[in-house]
Amino acid sequence: QSVLDNKSMWMYDDSGNPIFSGNQEMPYYDLTQEYVRNWWVNSLVTILTSVLDQGIIVDGVFADGILAYFGSKVSAQRTEEYNNAITLVMDQTKAAFAKISPNLFVLGNGLV
Repeated sequence: QSVLDNKSMWMYDDSGNPIFSGNQEMPYYDLTQEYVRNWWVNSLVTILTSVLDQGIIVDGVFADGILAYFGSKVSAQRTEEYNNAITLVMDQTKAAFAKISPNLFVLGNGLV
């Protein structure tokens, strides 16, 4: 099953509607779920390892749009939980990258 089709991984607003990115094509993934965080980190590690195995030099990964603001569609508590989960996933990513190479870095744009 495609990740885009796995709606259990999506973030939903307080009314039960899926939340999509600005272009309304890509869903926000619910990083409050451990499974989703693990999928995200494992996906990055798989891609990065594959690229490095091909001899391509990579210094790190830039994660743009890291901090989420859902407005009134998602409660302040759930938004805070989501943003805290972003910190968890970035920490997991840093730890996973450190196992690959101590020279890799992660930059999260919008992370406070």
